[in-house]
Amino acid sequence: MKLGYDRGNGKKWSLVSWRSVEDPSPGGFSMELDPGGTLQIIIMQGSTRYWTSGMWDGEIFAMIPEMNSNRAYKISNFFSEKNESYFNYSVINSSIVSRPVLDVSGQIKLESWQEDSHEWKLIWYQPSTHRKVYAFCGAFGSCNPVSQNNCECLPGFEPRHPESWKLLDRSGGCVRKAELQCGNHSAANGDEDWFLRVSKVKLPMYPLGLQIRRRVPVHLPQ
Repeated sequence: MKLGYDRGNGKKWSLVSWRSVEDPSPGGFSMELDPGGTLQIIIMQGSTRYWTSGMWDGEIFAMIPEMNSNRAYKISNFFSEKNESYFNYSVINSSIVSRPVLDVSGQIKLESWQEDSHEWKLIWYQPSTHRKVYAFCGAFGSCNPVSQNNCECLPGFEPRHPESWKLLDRSGGCVRKAELQCGNHSAANGDEDWFLRVSKVKLPMYPLGLQIRRRVPVHLPQ
């Protein structure tokens, strides 16, 4: 399998899902090397980022630990320069027949052919849980694997679309329950805003940094 691009010649190597399990025409998901230049793979759902492999560390991608568990497969080549980047995923043992499959649900699967049973055996797949789907819980949402609903709003937030939330569609994310007071030029009102310490959470893969142009009193609870 080869993924990559050559900007000089306008070429791109990607993997595209089927439209359905019975229709092999191009579907809604595609897997490609990050065009932003970072050493990671992304799965796109149309024009929306759906999943990322995490950064390449020289041996595996951060979000695909399974690559370490089966040494019959390896990244044989990863090449990157200004106009061209690509990587190859190859089989060490030439007697192994394998294939990568991007299925209609957006999962990338590595399968190996079993001659004795005449069927494809699943080696690994990603994303393995909803938690690994990019922005699955939407803005200001937190994915909690022990929660019955998988997604929760951060403290001080509530679902943007409550009815969709009940139907298990959390892509709309969460909104503040109350407006911030820092936009009010009254110092007294400005003191009402607080930062809350949230533990045991991981920042998203692509957080947005905001530059604060005006000093606002900040209080952290002890």
